[in-house]
Amino acid sequence: MKIKPYLAVYLLLLTFQIQTALTCDVSVISVINGDGPIERFAREALEISLILKNSAAVIKNKNAELAMQEVRKAMKKWVNFNSAHSKKPASASINKELWSSEFNVMTEKLGKISENIEKGEFESAHFLLEKIVAQMNYIVCIAYNDPFKQSVAHAELVLLSLRPSEVLLEAKLQSPDSPKINLQKVQRFSSEFSVLLEEVKSASASPSAVIFQVLSNRHSDLMNEFRKNLLNERVLLRANVEFERVRELYSIMKNTFITK
Repeated sequence: MKIKPYLAVYLLLLTFQIQTALTCDVSVISVINGDGPIERFAREALEISLILKNSAAVIKNKNAELAMQEVRKAMKKWVNFNSAHSKKPASASINKELWSSEFNVMTEKLGKISENIEKGEFESAHFLLEKIVAQMNYIVCIAYNDPFKQSVAHAELVLLSLRPSEVLLEAKLQSPDSPKINLQKVQRFSSEFSVLLEEVKSASASPSAVIFQVLSNRHSDLMNEFRKNLLNERVLLRANVEFERVRELYSIMKNTFITK
């Protein structure tokens, strides 16, 4: 499966661990030399993503004032980006409903991250920031109007909703005195990830059966941990380890496809 060079660089750049600082590779700039409508769209999206990623370290340090400054920069650019592109898909063949829906989701998430920072909920903001960057990644893949690229990006976005620490944090914020994990919601995300993973496997030109099987097994291990008591620190630790294993394997698989 061939992926355009610019999209390959974009996707690779957006594969990051949010805990680490971003090192901006100047080679990305040299690749951005096209001037077609999709390339211009992707270049604008990348600029917003870089601002969001740069704000990760600020949020991690729990500096509300600086964090809000960074997020406002991104929101200002997003408002212009949204106004210019949300009503007009990058190409005529793109599903308008899907296109508009993803822009609305992005706007909601950006608003939510500001709320998190104002409330001092920095961990929630941190998790959400990563989802926002993945969301932008997905929007760019939709712009290229390739089902394979969309499935790859969408699966990664859904996977981020299976992070045990975030699921537990959400439960604690909703009910501090008696947090309860919403297993039905977790199962929905799990099922969606499985379906998307199968789509990626079916659409890939030369799927590696081994990595898909290992990934599927790790996914099952993660779900087994969810069925235990995440309020127990040891269970939560094991669950987070399983999540990172699934995520790492998916990242390896994704980058293998991208660089072919």
